[in-house]
Amino acid sequence: YKNGHLSKDQLEKVKTEIEKHEAISDYLYEETNIPGLEDFTQGNMTEERNQEDEQFTKLIQSTIRRSFIKIGAIMGVIVLALVLAIIFVLPTFVSNFYYHPNEVVGKSADGIETRKMALDLSVFSELYLPGAYRNNVIAEAEGYGNYQVTIPQNSSYDGRFTTVVGKLNQGKLTLYNPDTLRLPSSNAFVAPKEIQFGFHNMGAAGTREEAFAALEELKDNTLYQAYFSLDHLMDYHDFYQQMGADAHWVAIYPGSDNFNHMGVNLKVGGLLLDWDRESYPLLSQLDNDRTAKPFTIEEDPALMQTHFLSLLSYMKDHPEITQLFGNHFNNWNEIIDYINANGMQVYGFTAVADKETILKISKGENISYVYTEPLP
Repeated sequence: YKNGHLSKDQLEKVKTEIEKHEAISDYLYEETNIPGLEDFTQGNMTEERNQEDEQFTKLIQSTIRRSFIKIGAIMGVIVLALVLAIIFVLPTFVSNFYYHPNEVVGKSADGIETRKMALDLSVFSELYLPGAYRNNVIAEAEGYGNYQVTIPQNSSYDGRFTTVVGKLNQGKLTLYNPDTLRLPSSNAFVAPKEIQFGFHNMGAAGTREEAFAALEELKDNTLYQAYFSLDHLMDYHDFYQQMGADAHWVAIYPGSDNFNHMGVNLKVGGLLLDWDRESYPLLSQLDNDRTAKPFTIEEDPALMQTHFLSLLSYMKDHPEITQLFGNHFNNWNEIIDYINANGMQVYGFTAVADKETILKISKGENISYVYTEPLP
């Protein structure tokens, strides 16, 4: 057939058979799987699927790793923020719930600030601590309402300056020299004739005779704090005209049978202060603002009464002062009403002086009693 040696009829027969076999082969190819072909295809698909699975696994692992890194970074930032807050923010935040000695309560035209504890101590020490007035406080914050406190002495009668240190722990003050805020003995003064109650029967120096005799035993050329009691109450104006030159601090009768000795300074030194003058006019005699008032006010009874009433009002409005420096209760409203109605009535005064001066003052007509103690 290939060499063309067949007859025409034989050639047609062979050609027909060949076409028949080709048709059968084409049909079988289309309808029947080739042996081994399926396994070959599955093998290729499995390999491709394994590669896809491996790539997907790597993608998942990479995504999880990135998520953990992000979470770790976020947690690290949160922890760092909490630590920084505990170190820097929390101590200050907690301090806001306690007495704040460095609160600014006044500012001068030059920008000099007056701090709360300095002003509070100024008011308290003028009212209660004759001869021991202080108005300067340095408080170094330690956090959580705790402070290191330093109270310098800015004025002195004898040239000695004593700085007192202590701690302020959440509103409780502890001084390493507690005598700095020690009030005068309750019987440092004796009662004038008009007052029957509120004073001890005997003064701190014993009987009247013993008290005056003790003055002769004082040392020469030594300064003492002397408490002079008056025989009867004196109006402030009359007192100042007669004895104001000798007095450093005057005791004002508050109209109450139960009280701690309180008064005002006539001679005072310290830092200049600023405060809310609208609420408390003339709260301090050491006023930074001298544009509308004289430097000294002790000669004017009206100004001194305004000053004394401002001290009383400030104490009434700030009960934390007595809790800080000493728990001395007074009915402030009653005292203020009494002063407004009766004016300033003096029952005694103090002076820092030597023996010779004390003896001279003690011979005054209205002096009923004298008690002395070493200068603090």
